[in-house]
Amino acid sequence: MFGDETLGNTFISQLCRIACSTPGVNGATADNRVLIAQLTTAGELSFMLNVEIERPDGVVVKYVSTADTLLPGETLNGLLVYPPDCGCTDPNFLEYDPAAGCDDGSCATAIVFGCLDPSACNFSTTANFNVPQLCCYGINDCNGLDPYLVCPTIGIAEDESQALRFAPNPTSSELRITGAERIGEGAVLSIMDSQGRAMRSESIANQRGVVVINLEGLADGLYLIALQGPEGKALARIQKR
Repeated sequence: MFGDETLGNTFISQLCRIACSTPGVNGATADNRVLIAQLTTAGELSFMLNVEIERPDGVVVKYVSTADTLLPGETLNGLLVYPPDCGCTDPNFLEYDPAAGCDDGSCATAIVFGCLDPSACNFSTTANFNVPQLCCYGINDCNGLDPYLVCPTIGIAEDESQALRFAPNPTSSELRITGAERIGEGAVLSIMDSQGRAMRSESIANQRGVVVINLEGLADGLYLIALQGPEGKALARIQKR
């Protein structure tokens, strides 16, 4: 064991340190992997390792093989245990096990982030991983998010939503908004996709209370149309196909 310096079938140490002098060492492979030890045995091999890596900026990263109690600055890595305990190694799934040293195909349920608070206006029935920061409860309680985007019905009075008409919906190219005089002259039109990303924003002029929007150039799908002027704001979900 370790050449012929030590005879025995086990080696346990809390102080053993393998190091290289500055400026460090480059890995033998393209992904910068470094060979720490090459072991040969006639018996069954098992081990646990803790590894510390000092980055060029002087920060020490500590990887540990077990996580009964993680100390500050330590990161669990299941690859430091052999034989490895297998599990789901993909953090995008609910079954993810950070201690797994190999993947056994148990990843089954993809994580869907959302608000799972039924009292929130954007309560999600499809999410399975709650993110409280995504929950919106009203215009002044939306965790810094745009309440009109997160909850399109917020702030729209019932008579106002009835007074404005978005047609045709679905549409293939052109969308006409009637009753736009309630919004006032010099309104700003914004179009956002289903992920909330802004696709288009422009100032528009009301033609006798009618606003005509050309949706050509946009891919088929669901869009949020926001029309905001000095007299108010109106929103609608439009399908282009």
